[in-house]
Amino acid sequence: MRCSSATWISKAAPSTVRRGKGGGARRIPLHRDAASVLRRYLTELRCPQGMPAIGSVEEREALLVARDRTQPGHPLLPGMSTRAVRHRMTALRERASQQLRAAAAKEQRQTRAEQLHQLAVLVERASPHTLRHSLARRMLRRGADLSEVQRTMGHARVSTTGIYTMPDDDDVRDAIERAGLGGCGAKRAV
Repeated sequence: MRCSSATWISKAAPSTVRRGKGGGARRIPLHRDAASVLRRYLTELRCPQGMPAIGSVEEREALLVARDRTQPGHPLLPGMSTRAVRHRMTALRERASQQLRAAAAKEQRQTRAEQLHQLAVLVERASPHTLRHSLARRMLRRGADLSEVQRTMGHARVSTTGIYTMPDDDDVRDAIERAGLGGCGAKRAV
């Protein structure tokens, strides 16, 4: 994502412009909390002197920054490599997982401790792709229709978006629980 992508962020209708795999530009709506964090990042860290001029070299620079650890003071540099994103994601998920495991160890209620432990396992598997996948699944579970998810994900074909409608293990387990025993085993005939 480039600095130019963030010029569309406004309080009224927060969104950003993104070029997908196909090369076409599209506007992506942002959740108001994400837009607020992004605005703060832009004004406090990335562009403290204001957004770069339209058409400038700075406008085409990468939005995210990384520290140059080879230079004194570790100055910020435009651009964050895929490797750096993975490294940062790994550090964040390890820290979150450790915190969840520590909370589980202190938890008195067994059910809650198990939930925290299961969440720690899920967090350990987090990646940019799983975050994208979970957003699509959450949107569908909370009532978004497939075409809204398709647009958010930037899929050219709705069939590509259909992958998010496939039930996962938790969905199947919940369906079985909802089905219940249906009278099977309620009383046994002798």
